[in-house]
Amino acid sequence: MKTSHIFQLFLSNGFHLLGNSYGGVEDVVVTRTQLLQKEDFMEVVVLTQAFPGVFVLNFSAYLGWRLAGLRGSLAALAGTMLPAFVAVLLLAIIVHSWDSVDWVSRFLRGLRPAVVALLVYPCYKLGRDSGLKLSNVALPVGAALAIWMFHVSPAYIVLAVAILGYVYGRFVRPFE
Repeated sequence: MKTSHIFQLFLSNGFHLLGNSYGGVEDVVVTRTQLLQKEDFMEVVVLTQAFPGVFVLNFSAYLGWRLAGLRGSLAALAGTMLPAFVAVLLLAIIVHSWDSVDWVSRFLRGLRPAVVALLVYPCYKLGRDSGLKLSNVALPVGAALAIWMFHVSPAYIVLAVAILGYVYGRFVRPFE
């Protein structure tokens, strides 16, 4: 399959795919375009969920790779991301141009707490539902505070956590 065809396919479906569940991706890839059979689709889903990041981007990159190698992967990623990129860019331009208007500026300033709440509440709910305890949260909160308050490099945090994890797993955990 040509990379230009892969790009066009993922571009036309990019509006539908980004932020979509794998059910929506399955509809596009298995039912409408018939790029994969149902069994192959499930195999690709399992493989792409093993990688960190946004599922649909991982899926697009892998499917593009499977269809046409590296160029296919890049074409699929570009086609998938381009609609969302253009939408966010247009929104940013509009908001920036209206930012000098007094009532818009006040509205956006007032919107900030709502945005924070929209980000914090799902994290709180996920933590509550998963049974997180204070001991599970202490390390990430401590790392964030060290970075913010004391300007510690995140690289040092990662290194310290790796060393502490090794020491814990090697010397503390075997005795429990």
